[in-house]
Amino acid sequence: MPAVCVHALAATASNLARDPKLCLKCPMSRRLPPIESLRVLEACVRYSSFTRAASELGVTPAAVSLRMRNLEAELGKRLFTRSGPKLQPTPAAVALAASLAEALRMMEDAVGSYRRSGQPLRLTVVPLIVRMPVAAVCCGADGVNMTPPPLPP
Repeated sequence: MPAVCVHALAATASNLARDPKLCLKCPMSRRLPPIESLRVLEACVRYSSFTRAASELGVTPAAVSLRMRNLEAELGKRLFTRSGPKLQPTPAAVALAASLAEALRMMEDAVGSYRRSGQPLRLTVVPLIVRMPVAAVCCGADGVNMTPPPLPP
């Protein structure tokens, strides 16, 4: 039996409330599409072209097409109208892309601000790598035994 949130159990009258993926009261159930798909959508709408968006993003047009097909399926709405090689974003896609462009700019600003702040970079690594000599991990220095030490029992 699939797990159902407590809100869904309390409100059994609505199909929406019974689907734990759609329960708006549970923060973890608000699932976003992959951020990369949203970036691809924004570029596709801006250029009205999968080929030009693919060029900007450094991927193939086929990869862009697949991303958009999967995103349309996930959102349950058409994002583009196609007639031969011509691609026209729907009004809903244009509105979504405008919001995404603003959100992407905000993320870029946040990352840029963090980089300029001079905060130290902290890494979390698995214990096996920590035990290996740093030179071996970073550059495979000659004369350093690359075999990891045995794990304790």
